Amino acid sequence: MLCITLLDMLRSREAAKLQGVYEKTLRHYSKYALLIIDEFLLFPVSPQEEMYLYEVIDARYGQASTIVCSQLMPEGWHGSLGGNPLAESILDRLTSAAYSMSLEGSVSMRKHFSPI
Repeated sequence: MLCITLLDMLRSREAAKLQGVYEKTLRHYSKYALLIIDEFLLFPVSPQEEMYLYEVIDARYGQASTIVCSQLMPEGWHGSLGGNPLAESILDRLTSAAYSMSLEGSVSMRKHFSPI
């Protein structure tokens, strides 16, 4: 299992490109039985980052489980990914056999566990 924020995943993409180990990084994310991507689409992604996300999700599709956690409702993901066919492909792979859970109310664990 690996839990990583989308921002950290995209930063590893940049480092991998600079170091010439892009394919190795893709395989790294494919090897885990469970990948949890936190803070999914909390910020805009570039077309290159969208393509990387597609490659990671596509490599895992049908092979391993992926959980995405987001502050955004799934209905807004398509637009946040650019609203293009690539966004559709990413979301199709994520949602075709997915379970969706929405939390309502105060869900901040920071508030819940804060000593103050």
